[in-house]
Amino acid sequence: MKTKIFLITSIFSLLLSGCADIDRSSAEVEDENIIYPVEIEITEFSLDKFFDNRQNPKLDSVYLINSEEELSIYFPLHEVPEIDFEKYSLLFVSLKDYNIDSEIVKQLFRQTSINEYELHLDIIPSLTANAKRLDVASLTSKLSSEATIELIVTMVEADGETVLPPCNPETNFLREETFEAVILKEAPPSDFSSYFIICEENTVYLRKITNEYSVLGEICNYPQYAKDWEIPEEGLLVLLKGNVYEYHKRVPMDGSLIFFDLELLTIKKGEKL
Repeated sequence: MKTKIFLITSIFSLLLSGCADIDRSSAEVEDENIIYPVEIEITEFSLDKFFDNRQNPKLDSVYLINSEEELSIYFPLHEVPEIDFEKYSLLFVSLKDYNIDSEIVKQLFRQTSINEYELHLDIIPSLTANAKRLDVASLTSKLSSEATIELIVTMVEADGETVLPPCNPETNFLREETFEAVILKEAPPSDFSSYFIICEENTVYLRKITNEYSVLGEICNYPQYAKDWEIPEEGLLVLLKGNVYEYHKRVPMDGSLIFFDLELLTIKKGEKL
């Protein structure tokens, strides 16, 4: 149950650092008319026949491969598959926390700035005892060797519901609980009686304020995709399920203040407000 984020760097910078005079892709030319992010088409590329004997890449690392020369570094014992590297780039990922029977249910590749990209993989994990390694390869239109790509892997259940990675609070487990909350851009008025969330720079809290008491739940594994949701002026209704733990910091215990750590299991958008 882990969501991993890695940075893809060009295989040239990793292995062929002496090649400084690489032709830059036309993708590096800024287009002021582009509104990011922009979704880019990718196609799954089969590596089945190369699986057993390939050179072991660094696990949980991802490589951008832009030439037959680069490809041969990882497949030195095989005839390399036919790829038109004038038009395409190969993205190669090797994940240690998912075995070869895991199912990739969604791939999304998007450009977030002139030379920065994101590759999203939604995976249903397999519980079989097969090799604990999942290799993923995809073709996309030619990228600059200077491109950086952030990889975001999300574990999902068979019904498509996202399973968030645990953050394992070190305090005592109290209970599993569900909440209905509103994500807001700024603090609500004093008469706002629902649970609400405001995403701060480093910490996210689930809050509720009434005339009798105040609730503050510190969320330890709030997902990046939820931070990226567009929040309307009136707020965004969300449904949460999580494990409630004793709070990890010393706080005054006068009965009017309720503190806890919250380890999210799921978060999803609710109906419109």
